[in-house]
Amino acid sequence: MRTILRHAPLFFLFASALVAIVACGDGRNGFTAPRILRVAAPADVVRGVVPVNFTLEDGSGWPLDLEVSFRLGAGDWRIATAAPGAGAGPGVVASGGAASTFFLWDTWRDVGLERVEAALRVTAANPDRRASAESEPFVIDNANGPPQVLFDDAIEFSGGLVGLRIALVDSDAEAVRLTVGYSTDDGETFHPAKTFGNADRLSASRDGDVHAISWDAGADLGWREYPNVRLRAVAKDGLGEGPASDSSRFAVVFEAASRLTLDPMPVTARGDVAIGFLLGGPAASYYDARVEYSLDGGETYAPCTAKPTARDPRRNLAARPEGAHYVFTWETERDLSAPTIRGLHVLVTLLAPGGGELKPPIWSFTTPFGLTNGPVVGQPLIGEVYMGLAGADDGFLELTARPGTPLDGYRLYEVWRDGFNGIPLGRAFVALDGFAVGPSGAFVVAGPEGPPADLVWERFDTFFAYGLPTNFVLDRTNPGTEPTLIDALGFGADDAASWSFQGEGRPAPAPEYGQSLTRDFADADTGDNYLDFIAVDPSPGQARRWLTHDD
Repeated sequence: MRTILRHAPLFFLFASALVAIVACGDGRNGFTAPRILRVAAPADVVRGVVPVNFTLEDGSGWPLDLEVSFRLGAGDWRIATAAPGAGAGPGVVASGGAASTFFLWDTWRDVGLERVEAALRVTAANPDRRASAESEPFVIDNANGPPQVLFDDAIEFSGGLVGLRIALVDSDAEAVRLTVGYSTDDGETFHPAKTFGNADRLSASRDGDVHAISWDAGADLGWREYPNVRLRAVAKDGLGEGPASDSSRFAVVFEAASRLTLDPMPVTARGDVAIGFLLGGPAASYYDARVEYSLDGGETYAPCTAKPTARDPRRNLAARPEGAHYVFTWETERDLSAPTIRGLHVLVTLLAPGGGELKPPIWSFTTPFGLTNGPVVGQPLIGEVYMGLAGADDGFLELTARPGTPLDGYRLYEVWRDGFNGIPLGRAFVALDGFAVGPSGAFVVAGPEGPPADLVWERFDTFFAYGLPTNFVLDRTNPGTEPTLIDALGFGADDAASWSFQGEGRPAPAPEYGQSLTRDFADADTGDNYLDFIAVDPSPGQARRWLTHDD
């Protein structure tokens, strides 16, 4: 596959602000003065690495020397520091027409962590004349905020993959989550992109930490070629989402004689895992295959142990124009001993008959999935906890269990950071007598203003009354004896010794504002909240499918 870059600005122009054009020189060599049009920052308030957009006109035919300078308030003009990939510089040729170009200004270095009014000036010179233009004033606000994403050019990859190089810019060291979308209509509409690589806990810095992420264009585009593709990335940390950043426009052309497409994977799996793949290509094409797994986002791989079958789906694979389907069954318990694993993916690589490497390579990978080979728990568990948004009363609690499980005798209640609970007063406590788990395997408890629920409790607002950290306990009453503890979750502070932690193992990670804590393996309980729960977007009533060894 090739990626063909088009000449286009790195960023779109959102605000235009030309206030002055000054032409200098006596014209003794007969050259016309260059013109600089539409100098602009992308918004009235900017931060971090700022794209400076402008248009050049010049009829001399000579390369232009460019200089970008800035002024803070009413201060003196100073040369602007270029960020990596700054674009404009000496040698730009306008060729008598209008040439749109850009410059990336590193305000972290020139301004620091300040909020200040600024203006920009662009100066262009041919061998005889020069001209300059200034932008309207705008505000630089480099106080800490959400992270920024900056795209580098697309990189060539084989097997349907486009390599993305992005820089994450932020004024603090908090981990960043990245989401990527793609557009086939030059940025009019975007769709979620299937990416390969760690995108959940990426580093960012003021200088811009560079990361490589691969986009599976073959899977997303259905192996159809498009001339006007753009990618869009958004970075998010605890302060929220940063601005969307778009790549340059490029074309995607597939050149491999055969194509390999892997079947979608379940969110979680257990035991023997089926890896299905479709092999398309000329009918006379034959291949072997290598199947590997990675636990570290693709840094290292290890072979997958095949379950013995009548036919090994790694030898003598025949391609078909419409696609031939094969299934490799992986005995995960032979290769992985941990009871719970997240972020696992499988890579399938086509080989020449006999095992030789192909040039160019043809390979594809699964979406990340989770694996549990721990013992199946046959009783209800705390599945998801969501505090809700401030003032919205949209929080909920969720249990997971096998469909039809009766909940008579079960109680769900909160234990506050001081070790006390509200059971004597009926606060932050709900009895589940008379209820049973529905077909979805999830049982939702919420208030009148919350999401659709199996149990709507009028006093739900007594939950979360004291904020974080906190605990939730699920137990079952037994006539004449003490209640039996079934499950417990504590979260909100890492140091369990600083508060009355009543959960299991270690505290679960504190969710970001607007996120919930969910057990991503519905039938698995390792006895450690930190391993069992992850922070995700709320999903009431959509618990992970209740798995068994027979599924």
